[in-house]
Amino acid sequence: MVRGVQSLVQEVEQSQRLKKEAELKAFHYQINPHLLFNTLNSIQWKARLQGAEDIRQMLYHLTMVLEGNLDISQELITVGRELRMIEHFLQIQEIRYGDVFRYELNCEDSLKQYLIPRMTLQPLFENIFFHGFTDGIGVIKLDVRTEKNELMLTLRDDGAGMTEEKRERLFIPGPKRRGRGGLGVQNADQKFKLHFGPQYGLTVHSTKGEGTAIVIRWPKEEERSDGYNQEN
Repeated sequence: MVRGVQSLVQEVEQSQRLKKEAELKAFHYQINPHLLFNTLNSIQWKARLQGAEDIRQMLYHLTMVLEGNLDISQELITVGRELRMIEHFLQIQEIRYGDVFRYELNCEDSLKQYLIPRMTLQPLFENIFFHGFTDGIGVIKLDVRTEKNELMLTLRDDGAGMTEEKRERLFIPGPKRRGRGGLGVQNADQKFKLHFGPQYGLTVHSTKGEGTAIVIRWPKEEERSDGYNQEN
């Protein structure tokens, strides 16, 4: 019983520490979204006047991604909304690299109403293009399904993959981490644990030269009209 109480106290302290760190980071990196969007809109209009359609399109999709990422009023958003941000992110990559990658989505509409931590998937997709693919070439498969009262999301790519040693380092905490891949995975994992409990989060499977699969498991939770969330 004593060990159980100590474990519970440690979990509460960790959750409070992660919440405080997130609040401090949000305050430290706070920017004026109106200034940012007005500037992007001005650049987008300038590109349109000069006939630079590809630049205008890229700025439009970037604006949509930032609009979702900078909206800190909601920490939990619907799966459907998160997937729409991914579509905009992929449009940016298509303009950048061309039509050289394939994206396959398998998610029933009924599952898009459930909640997921905001800005969870975009850093994971970004890792694929920065660390997995060469010149944007490859296949990405995203599958969302339900298992009783939980959701199971699997993100696969056929990119470079990683060694077992590197995979194990992904979840090691510490400020002196090298590279962006591990930080994105670790932050996403902490978000799920913070919101839903330490038993939830990310699992990474990877084979060097063959690709990577990230599995995320979390409980079903819907958005209610009164602003509160409810578990199914």
